[in-house]
Amino acid sequence: MNQIFDLTVKVKLEVLTRPSKEIGEALAYVAGVLSGLRVGYARLRCSDVKPPPNTDLVKIAGDGSLPVDDAVIKINSLMPVGTFCTKNHFIRPEFRGNPEFKRGFIDGFYYVYYLYSVFDEAGMKRDTATKAVKEICDSRETEIYAYVY
Repeated sequence: MNQIFDLTVKVKLEVLTRPSKEIGEALAYVAGVLSGLRVGYARLRCSDVKPPPNTDLVKIAGDGSLPVDDAVIKINSLMPVGTFCTKNHFIRPEFRGNPEFKRGFIDGFYYVYYLYSVFDEAGMKRDTATKAVKEICDSRETEIYAYVY
């Protein structure tokens, strides 16, 4: 449960505790969190409810040497059939090569699965739980976006 509560707190701490000369690092982290939420939900919506066991998807998302269009093609090749993400899933893609983006992407991406697991453990049906996850993720995205940008 701590993971669920801590996502917005983590984002706020990233912004508040960084010296002003490092604010770009905090913004990269935030962009990663928001992108991770979007890609994580896209994957959850059409696939197994377990997070992916490999980290290839995360490595590709954070690889700034790949143009975002190429990264999306590679990420989609790792997604279950029927699941797609687009470059619109990435907030501020210019931060993709920053290690803080990757760290934020991991936090946002897996947050989706932590949320789902809570609803699943409570006995909710998949459709209902997925809808609840979407509502919470949208709310978190709006809150984080308004706070930072």
